[in-house]
Amino acid sequence: GWLWNMGISAAGGQLERGRDAALLGLIEDYASRRWDYGDNWATMFYPLGRDSELNVDPRYRTGQLCVAGTGLIAIALAWGRASGASVMEVAEDFEVSPRAVQEAVAWFGDDLEQ
Repeated sequence: GWLWNMGISAAGGQLERGRDAALLGLIEDYASRRWDYGDNWATMFYPLGRDSELNVDPRYRTGQLCVAGTGLIAIALAWGRASGASVMEVAEDFEVSPRAVQEAVAWFGDDLEQ
């Protein structure tokens, strides 16, 4: 898989195909569900899964968690909720779906200090 091609190494030396195959299989499976790659570089990260409305795109906000396809940082949604606004109020104020607000709160929590 791609991990072998990138020369991933473990503390103290290279990972070995036989001994570390199960671990590498888990890492590759997780990475394939959470990351997109192009030219051996990560181009997109989906920390909450590919079906989430939030992702990390290096083209926006220096790789901060944002609402997909926008430069709106997800922590702003969590801050809105922490300020006492309802999920619907935050969604309307930022013109995003309530699901995006709920995902941001799930990721950051709703008791943030601003």
